[in-house]
Amino acid sequence: MILNFKEQFPWTPVRPTHFKDSILASLYQHHPDWISDEYRSDYARMQSVGARKLQKVHDIRPGDRWAIGDTIHFATGARTSHYDCFAVGEVTGVQSIWIESVSPKEATVSIDYQMVHHEKLAMIAFHDGLSAQDFYRWFWHHYGRRDQSFRGQLIHW
Repeated sequence: MILNFKEQFPWTPVRPTHFKDSILASLYQHHPDWISDEYRSDYARMQSVGARKLQKVHDIRPGDRWAIGDTIHFATGARTSHYDCFAVGEVTGVQSIWIESVSPKEATVSIDYQMVHHEKLAMIAFHDGLSAQDFYRWFWHHYGRRDQSFRGQLIHW
């Protein structure tokens, strides 16, 4: 299945997410054989930028369609003429996640029905390729301002 990643945050001022670089940085370290040939040669560039410091090792998606062993097509530009599949790997773990966005700066989160404390939430955001502030804002933008909670999966690779 395709995991499509946004290249820009959906709020103003518009700025890049760096998800692709963050994913590639983690794959270079843990699963270099998953990276497409086109991007494999980018290793030197990735090291020169400090591997983006953020290494995205999981993603959060709505629903419950992902399972351990599923093939992941890491991509940007899905369903457009700019489609770019930069790696192919597999799901190594799946957890349920529930997020109640209280404000653009606060959320209540549980993973596998266990409440997540602020310190651990900052680490989850980090491993999702986000700062804690961007993590809160992302879910507020998509769900919280509509008084909706998010239920989905934490997908590990």
